[in-house]
Amino acid sequence: MDTGYGKVPLVPAAVIFDLPVITGDVRPDADMGYRAAKSAKSDNPPMGNVGAGSGATVGKLYGMEYAVKSGIGTASVNGGGGLIVGGVAVVNALGDVIDPETGRVIAGALNRERNGFVDARKVIHDVSFPFMPPGTATVIGVVAVNVSFGKTDMNRIAKMAHDGLARSVFPSHTMLDGDTIFAVAAGGIAYADVSICGSLANEAMSRAVIDAVENAESIDGYPAVRDLPVRT
Repeated sequence: MDTGYGKVPLVPAAVIFDLPVITGDVRPDADMGYRAAKSAKSDNPPMGNVGAGSGATVGKLYGMEYAVKSGIGTASVNGGGGLIVGGVAVVNALGDVIDPETGRVIAGALNRERNGFVDARKVIHDVSFPFMPPGTATVIGVVAVNVSFGKTDMNRIAKMAHDGLARSVFPSHTMLDGDTIFAVAAGGIAYADVSICGSLANEAMSRAVIDAVENAESIDGYPAVRDLPVRT
């Protein structure tokens, strides 16, 4: 974009706020970016406590004291005619992660005994305000389709992918969350229905959110779901 003082590149970007969990002493630079791109592989990458998911947590309705470890997750969904829709999610949400198939809380705010979850869907009727400052929680995601769509169609797919976030995180899109989903058209298939792609992106995002908490590992002060003695 020509600002009148020079051209400024418009690069979409987003971050999660994880400074209560990990140190901010090490900051990414250009060299790290080049190394990351150079080491990219087509193999299935590790998920959970890696990359942007290193300091991610969920279940912050009662503050960080009762939050559990989350991370980064991924999922892909196949459609007809060779259509593939993939999703990646960094889950650092205020709310709980819920399996939309069963309605069960997979990860969320711990109870006082720290052996299960309070379930935000129930306590939201009794809590007058969340115990977290604004802007300190978010889910950042990317959905990708192997179709040659334009910007308008991809914008619609990104919007529909947010439905997947709402299915798997409660509450979502709050004033404390900066929930953001980017959409990428990778090309390969000449045509596919936008609504179908958006619906599959919905599913892919929902599964990626669940994958993030299921692959997370405990760190000091923040237990992971796999290490809790009781699940609700």
